[in-house]
Amino acid sequence: MQMWMKWSSEALINLTPHSSLFVFFAYGVLFLLAVVSALSVVVIFYNLYANYRQKKIALNREWLKNCIESYLHGNLSALALKKQILSQNSELVGVLAQMGESGNPVYRARLLSVIPECHCEFVISDELQRVKSKKWLDRLNAMTYLSFIAPASIVTQPLLNGLGDEYLDVRLAAALSLSELDDPASIKPIMAS
Repeated sequence: MQMWMKWSSEALINLTPHSSLFVFFAYGVLFLLAVVSALSVVVIFYNLYANYRQKKIALNREWLKNCIESYLHGNLSALALKKQILSQNSELVGVLAQMGESGNPVYRARLLSVIPECHCEFVISDELQRVKSKKWLDRLNAMTYLSFIAPASIVTQPLLNGLGDEYLDVRLAAALSLSELDDPASIKPIMAS
């Protein structure tokens, strides 16, 4: 053992310029391997966290949908639903839009009544403010969801204004939402845009 240590220390002392370059590259490779390993661990943990968040959001959306269904069937009070809405406000618009895609007009009308009955009109106000946002993605989402969360009397004019948006996607979302309202007066502006 001592002989090997003596030989290895003598070998390090007697390094030639070419062998010192090799050692330098070996340390560089080890350093890069450590960096790649550390980054891989970070990516794995971030992926696990993102999956956890997605599952949590899906569970929250499902819970909110079940609460709304319970309210519509008379099994949950407006006050209890309002508490759920306030705790999961960011998911409400998407859940109502998803539920409102059913072709049943009676069910859809009942869904439109959920927000006023629970005194959560701020949700509609927030979406109407997003229509005026400088960010095109906010305007797109607002145009997409408005017809599912508010009556035609409130959203027709903002949607008609959306037909003149600078972005094609926002104009298309406004046109689709107007078509969901079944308002014959909106046909001419849709065709003109």
